[in-house]
Amino acid sequence: MKSWILVIDDDTSNLTMANSILSAEGMRVSCVKSGSSAVKFLNSNRPDLILLDVHMTGMDGFETMAARHTGVEPKPPHGDAFGRFSSLSA
Repeated sequence: MKSWILVIDDDTSNLTMANSILSAEGMRVSCVKSGSSAVKFLNSNRPDLILLDVHMTGMDGFETMAARHTGVEPKPPHGDAFGRFSSLSA
């Protein structure tokens, strides 16, 4: 029986490389590009191993695993893509 590996990364080239290497070793590989996609995938699938990028944009790897275990996805902060918060003025 083939081992089933889920690869989670927001970088398409990393997904392609991981898929190529692992498939060549006879493993079944599934790839997703975001933490939220991973949580949805894991709600109905049970791979043998998860390879997870912890430095993804949006939901990072730590938030992905927390959401997987709690069933609640974190809400994004009210800031820009770099995590900087803009001040609100009246």
